[in-house]
Amino acid sequence: MGKKIKNYLNKNSFIKNVLLLVGGTSLGQLIVFLSSPILTRIYSPTDMGILGTFTALFTICVVFGSLRFEMAIPLPKKDNEAAKIVILCMYLLLVVSFILSILILFAGNFLLDIFNMDSLQPFIWLLPLSVIGVGLYQIFEWWAVRKKTYSILSKTKITQSSSMVITQIVMGIFNFKPSGLLIGSIIGYMGGSNKLATPFIKEYFHQIKNFKFQDCLVTLRKYSKFSGFSLGSGILNNTSQQLPVILLGAFYGIEVAGFFSLTIKVIGMPTLLISRSVGKVYLGEISAIKNSSENNLNHLNKLFINTTLKLGLLGLVPFLLLGLVAPEMFQIFFGTEWITAGYYLRYLSIMYFLQFIISPVAQTMIIFERTELQFYYDIIRFVLSVGSLLIPYYVGMSVITTILIYSITMSIMYLINLFMNYSILKGANK
Repeated sequence: MGKKIKNYLNKNSFIKNVLLLVGGTSLGQLIVFLSSPILTRIYSPTDMGILGTFTALFTICVVFGSLRFEMAIPLPKKDNEAAKIVILCMYLLLVVSFILSILILFAGNFLLDIFNMDSLQPFIWLLPLSVIGVGLYQIFEWWAVRKKTYSILSKTKITQSSSMVITQIVMGIFNFKPSGLLIGSIIGYMGGSNKLATPFIKEYFHQIKNFKFQDCLVTLRKYSKFSGFSLGSGILNNTSQQLPVILLGAFYGIEVAGFFSLTIKVIGMPTLLISRSVGKVYLGEISAIKNSSENNLNHLNKLFINTTLKLGLLGLVPFLLLGLVAPEMFQIFFGTEWITAGYYLRYLSIMYFLQFIISPVAQTMIIFERTELQFYYDIIRFVLSVGSLLIPYYVGMSVITTILIYSITMSIMYLINLFMNYSILKGANK
């Protein structure tokens, strides 16, 4: 039996790579999940709210880090061309982080006051450091996807979770609250970057050393259209995902942001990371097929359908159970104080289920260079995301009703996204 499975995996590289990357991501998220009952008994909902708001901010800022050029790394046929994109991304990341530091120095407190985020003022200086750490990891993560070194990439996911959890628990025990949560998260996001970056730096050190400003301009021009729409989509997409924590905290209080952040930490983030891991393998496989001499579009179509159906079957039962027993589960695992977060998750479970299924195959637009279509979709999604949070609040609805309306709105948008990507693929087959 074991030999048959091994032979099957050797023949089916897509399944093998998915299992490698999802396995590491899942194990890393299991570490986070198992540590959560400890963290919720060390830190308060207010502490979690500060972490959630900070995480939302740097997740939005990191999109600007390398202006989304990192997503073009798997696309060139030659490694030398892709290496130029990696080097360009590194330089852009340093420039953007410097600009962010200047902005925080002169206008940081003013901007926090506008968005009612005064609780973040002591920690805002950590933002540029977070952007550099996460940005570097993302750049070399895409290089690893190009080189299909999924085993190394998988191990970094475990390193990230372990280092984050250990730091947060130890600092919490010594009463560094909520700074322990923030510093632990930064250390976690940066974890494993050296393992991904070292092979690239060794192989292309000479090219990095001799990379000139003119080279930057040439690469910028070559991929400007791709980055332009992709950057806009990335900003809108990330902002749409992070807005609930920011707006719920501003409207209903930082404690509500803490409850919502726990649902993201326990379910939302694992769902997103696992689906992104599958998406990276999907992107690598579909890029290889498209760049091959055969360019078998029927194979692309089959890969799209199989990926969607298998993820649907895999996630159906777990997400159904979450919708039924989330409040009771949160009360048992995280303490009575956190039962409210379980009710939030009950109404978010459908949205997370659709995100789990659809996010990986949403990379199809990138492969067929329809980034402008993704950009227009993300504009609509952003507007509806903001509207689904603002309108219920201003007409006096409860936080639970607001979250339900947000979940329904985003679920509909995920289904529209699935239809758009499949239509692009079918159109390419004609």
